[in-house]
Amino acid sequence: MALAFMAILFIFMSWKGNSTGPRAEDAPPLAPRESSFEFYGWFAVDYSESTESLKRIRTYTNTGFATVPFQVKILKNLGFEHIVYSLAFTDHAVLDQLEEEMSTPIPELYGIKLYTTGIPNYREKFFALYRTKLEELKRSLEEAGSLDAIDLFYLADEPAIYRNIYLDQEFLDQIATEFKRVFRDKKTTMVFAQYPEPRDPRAVWAGPHLAPPAVLDIVGVDPYIDPKKVSCDTESIRSWLYERNPATSINWAKQFGKSIIVVGDAQIRDGKALDFCYPQATFDILKIDKDVVGIIWYQYDKSYKEASDFGELSGAANDPGFVHMIENIGRK
Repeated sequence: MALAFMAILFIFMSWKGNSTGPRAEDAPPLAPRESSFEFYGWFAVDYSESTESLKRIRTYTNTGFATVPFQVKILKNLGFEHIVYSLAFTDHAVLDQLEEEMSTPIPELYGIKLYTTGIPNYREKFFALYRTKLEELKRSLEEAGSLDAIDLFYLADEPAIYRNIYLDQEFLDQIATEFKRVFRDKKTTMVFAQYPEPRDPRAVWAGPHLAPPAVLDIVGVDPYIDPKKVSCDTESIRSWLYERNPATSINWAKQFGKSIIVVGDAQIRDGKALDFCYPQATFDILKIDKDVVGIIWYQYDKSYKEASDFGELSGAANDPGFVHMIENIGRK
């Protein structure tokens, strides 16, 4: 699936910063409410100013996402309690520079660049540059007056799938260790998944789960719903979230004794929203789990589009009616 990483990569490659999603005037005013979770929000990163959509999202969520320093200030001014900063730009700045220094093209497999095998001394070169980029990012955030507002950094996405970047467990552990050396007091998270079917040809460069690094603060999991395998009833959805999902289950995350954030499925598939019973049941099931500290609905941005095994995916903002239903989850 690798959906979260693909969204960040899409934004990195073609970010426009001007999508506002459904207009606030398309729905009645929304009364503010407190979240049932410590972290609750939409993954929404395609913005360059304070929009009506962001203001509306803030009335019922407490967590916002940023990929560049100026977005942090926007979220801070809107009063988001938690701001999560994605290191997608940092990682890809490292990879792009390493690629530019190569005298020959990096080999590809199924359209994926094999950095780990195509770049000699990849591990050493990656981390030498990674440290520099982290220091540069810290300075940029400090100069923008944004660093203090960030309380969670999103370090890596689905590393077991992206072995073309995250070489092995030691490599993943070092990602977290190097980050903590620069941003000592900041909490960290990663989102975990693996290919559910080992016979999938795309899995030849992937592998089984890598474990969360010991210094990681919060484990993220993304048990996306497959409507063909999960019926629209609470027990079927509960079983999928905790046990049956072959890519990532909440029970897998529980073994590490860390707080858990779940990526809630809220994508549009081939122009049609997921049956609302799925996000509603996800919320109701997880709100009573003391290990789950958050739900992040994925993904809001109207500009987000991606081909997948589920069909053509797009952001929830393309279906204002679905967004308005998400707005009312937990109001009873």
